[in-house]
Amino acid sequence: MAGRYELYLKASPQPDCPGERCVPGLQYRAFNAPDRAALDALRARLLPLSADVTDPPAEYPAYSAGYYAVFLRDSSGIALEFCHPPNMTL
Repeated sequence: MAGRYELYLKASPQPDCPGERCVPGLQYRAFNAPDRAALDALRARLLPLSADVTDPPAEYPAYSAGYYAVFLRDSSGIALEFCHPPNMTL
């Protein structure tokens, strides 16, 4: 496989923690996009599929300046993020 990959594992903050991020298993995946246009095109392709887009493409300055992302859930309920972080070193 080509490219750079990173994997982060995080323990649940508490054994009795409520919510999906506190159960064992994969709950979230993020992928980088080359530019904003790729994310806008992705959303356009998802709309006819009735994909579960939880947050449409937008800027998320709380993450970093110029951070642009779209969020959705796959058919298994796993949260997916496709992002373009132009000002972040990954």
